[in-house]
Amino acid sequence: SEQAIAIQKARAEGAVAFARHGQPLVLALARGRNELHVIAGKATWASRKLAAAKGAVGVGDDDQHTWAARNSWAPCCDCSRRVTGESPRRRPRGSPGPGGKQQGPVEITSRLLASADHRIAAFAVDPRADVVYTGSELGELIGWDLSAGAKTWVVPPFSPAPGVRPSTVTAMSVCRGVLSVTTLDGTVRGIKPTSGEQLWTLAGESIGAVTVSGGVIYTGSYDRTVRATAADTGKELWKFTGHSDAVRAIARDSKKLYSGSWDNTVRALALKDGAEKWCFTGHQRPISALAIGDNVLYTASYDRTVRALRVASGVE
Repeated sequence: SEQAIAIQKARAEGAVAFARHGQPLVLALARGRNELHVIAGKATWASRKLAAAKGAVGVGDDDQHTWAARNSWAPCCDCSRRVTGESPRRRPRGSPGPGGKQQGPVEITSRLLASADHRIAAFAVDPRADVVYTGSELGELIGWDLSAGAKTWVVPPFSPAPGVRPSTVTAMSVCRGVLSVTTLDGTVRGIKPTSGEQLWTLAGESIGAVTVSGGVIYTGSYDRTVRATAADTGKELWKFTGHSDAVRAIARDSKKLYSGSWDNTVRALALKDGAEKWCFTGHQRPISALAIGDNVLYTASYDRTVRALRVASGVE
């Protein structure tokens, strides 16, 4: 397609693949061109393109919500079936359309999403509502109708105080009927997905890492804290202050949240209250990334090593 040719000539900053009612789709961010490419194609084609895209991940369930924070891409894995709130212009699959006839979902075609002076820094997609949300380097937010390629609402750049330059959007996620938006200055806002209306806001230090799951926003910040915030209300659930330097990586499983810091440590925290369960001190330089698989926590560090830890104990 023309979009495929265009994306090959631009810098693919990141991509998300998902199935929408059986239709494979890829959203690819060509950041150098300030464009978000919506590419409809076969799953095999999508897999080949994603293999070459920076920071790409595939999501195979059309009920999953995905979010993107520059080079971080992850699913909201366990709350999508409990999502509340409105879905704009969304008709249940197979429900009667105009005239009482059964209508299936409208097939989405390849298209380009772009707006003047809207330099896209992060995006999120809600496959169940056929909506894409983009956030810019100046903090502007846009909701897009994925099937029509048209804007549904626009939120102007957000400034925390008069005369203060709006901050870049670093993360977006749809969870429990709320679009959560994180900016570089540490502000987290809850936005109504159907209108762009602001529901709540939290302010803090610059955020270094974000993950969203189970209706909770988990953040690691340069103020050395790890926080858990309710996605639907913006209420802080708990705060961990045990790190002695910036927190730049977080990951979670069903029981614990794991934080990696520039203090060279990795810590395991209880999801319920943030209580520390164990601390790993084997790295000699700051932690750069965390990943979980098969009850193993993988840690990467600027000391040029990758280590595998038991999630239950932190033992290497």
